[in-house]
Amino acid sequence: MKIFLTLFVLFFSSLVIADDISDYKIEKISVGDSLLKFYSKTTIKKNFDTESNKMNKDKTFYSVTIEDKKFENYDLIQVYLKTNDEDFLIYSIAGATYFKEDISKCYSRKDTIVNEISRILTNIKKTDYGTYPHGSDPSGKSLVNSIYFDFQDDQGDGMDYIAVGCTDWSVDFEKTYNFNDNLRVVIANKEFDYWINNLAY
Repeated sequence: MKIFLTLFVLFFSSLVIADDISDYKIEKISVGDSLLKFYSKTTIKKNFDTESNKMNKDKTFYSVTIEDKKFENYDLIQVYLKTNDEDFLIYSIAGATYFKEDISKCYSRKDTIVNEISRILTNIKKTDYGTYPHGSDPSGKSLVNSIYFDFQDDQGDGMDYIAVGCTDWSVDFEKTYNFNDNLRVVIANKEFDYWINNLAY
């Protein structure tokens, strides 16, 4: 059964709990899907996330950011694909909502989502990482506040997870990259997790 992660809550029965990360969806898209099921190659290439990809030292993965009027719960989605993969398989998908110059509302929304996930995924390990510097900002002034729901223990090769977090970009970073503070709900598999934490930056 596919399970849809929305902006505010998880709309599924607490009696139906999936332990496979691919059973969860954001805007009807799952990790493991081909992005070609939803968008053409032309659209995918057009939405190559140039600014975000510039920050990645390792190019194993690249991101595509799509804004679509059909989205019901988010301002945009960001997916990570593997470089030179002609199947365009998704390794991570995030739904994001902007909170321009109002990070307090982001934190409030994050708490609402985390509380609902915690109520439902009672057997999944939850880790609160608190507030820490965003890895892509060398100044250390851009901050992330996040909670992860881990689907297995990390044995050094990454883990499947769902994460909910707010990013509070520094003023300089916002001006340089035209970024905005945002809420993100992320679904990612272990291969992407290892890359983002060990190789990307």
